Amino acid sequence: MLVDQAAAVRPHGRCAAIALVRWDRLLVLGLLVMLGGLLVPPSPLSGASGTLKATVHEVGALRVHLVLLAGRTLSAGASTSGFVVINNTAKAPIAMTQGCGGKPDIAVVLSSSKVPQAAVFAAVKCPDVELTPGLHRYPIDISASYQGCIGPGGSGGGLPPCLPAPDSGPPPLPVGRYQAVMATDSSIPTAKPLPVTVIHPRANPTAYRTAQLATMLTMPALSSLEKSAAAEARLNGDASVHHGYIILTTREQAAAPDIVNSDQPVYEVVIQGRFTCGTCSIPPRAKIPTGSVITSSVDRQTFQGLDFGITRSLPTVLVGEPVYRFRF
Repeated sequence: MLVDQAAAVRPHGRCAAIALVRWDRLLVLGLLVMLGGLLVPPSPLSGASGTLKATVHEVGALRVHLVLLAGRTLSAGASTSGFVVINNTAKAPIAMTQGCGGKPDIAVVLSSSKVPQAAVFAAVKCPDVELTPGLHRYPIDISASYQGCIGPGGSGGGLPPCLPAPDSGPPPLPVGRYQAVMATDSSIPTAKPLPVTVIHPRANPTAYRTAQLATMLTMPALSSLEKSAAAEARLNGDASVHHGYIILTTREQAAAPDIVNSDQPVYEVVIQGRFTCGTCSIPPRAKIPTGSVITSSVDRQTFQGLDFGITRSLPTVLVGEPVYRFRF
């Protein structure tokens, strides 16, 4: 049972949206421990067959680290996350060109000799950004799908055909070995690439059992997601629920088997309890939806609430998708 808030589609039997989750600003907290000049990762994180990995590249006074939160194995078509850490070791700010939105333009893509890919940035000239001394952390998303595709009747250099409707998006990457490559059009050094293996999509049977507790370091949006989950539990009849899971996935994976009109990275918030939909729009004489699991998805970039559903089973988690426990 799913609601597509972005498209404002309300077919029979589907629930109305519970709430939009929006933040004007995210306060990214937490310090990364520096030992001997290298980044020291925390204990293993959940959701994949690996632990947190990092690489370091230093140019002048800037040290750049690329960190993957869920290891180096990812299911084709899935999405994982991480962050880039830039340490300005100088005693004064350093000016960076092409820094839009008050931060450097950064992306991380999967690329190989057989499937070369590059990040694409908007052709917009922005004022310089000053990077103050100290650590700066920027969340990034990494997709195991092609960066682009060619629609019906189109043509393009080396891009695959788009998936058929209703998906109409880029297809999953072929299985194989790739490099997670950091790209930027800002005047900062890039981190060294990390090897990533893309495998055939398969479920991670231990994802929930091995989920680590979310922190502001691994989940910058944690505070707002906690408030949203508490509101959803209360509005749907079970205010006694105070814990759940957050899955970093894509919208299509979160909505499956329902069909949605986009496939961006999302937070999928999962809570368990005894729920009766409190704001569902249903046809005459239809039963009000009930279930033991609420799922809701939130766009990781815009923080817009997208989809909501009540079901009776936990959603499937693919290998490579980070999963965290949280309390609210």
